[in-house]
Amino acid sequence: MSSFLLLYGTGGGQTAKIAERIATTISERGREASAVDVCDRPDSFTLEEYDAVVGSLGATTLLVLLVYMAFTLILLPVAIVGLFAEFLVVLYGQAVFGYLIGRRLPIERDGVATIAGIAAFLLALELFGLVPYLGGIA
Repeated sequence: MSSFLLLYGTGGGQTAKIAERIATTISERGREASAVDVCDRPDSFTLEEYDAVVGSLGATTLLVLLVYMAFTLILLPVAIVGLFAEFLVVLYGQAVFGYLIGRRLPIERDGVATIAGIAAFLLALELFGLVPYLGGIA
């Protein structure tokens, strides 16, 4: 019969509970399993007694999670600024297309022609969206 060793290190006892639960589950499935705290292992302890060894790297996992969360908190404001800048670029593009379309309309005032051009541009985008093939482009 194969025997499993679950090595773990714990500070508050939660990792020990998880390791014991895993060892119990393995034992219930007909295998021999032991959960051993790295700090409390006996002097006569050797790994050769076991067929498989699993180590719990809870502290490393938590450190990686902490670093990931720190990067998220740092990069989140950068992403928000980027989205705002993208919004301004799209808005500027719509204004430019509206101005170019509005110059070709028979309207005397530039501001009114630009607003009419923007409306015509957005209406054209909506109409393109109704055509199945062109809808994916617009």
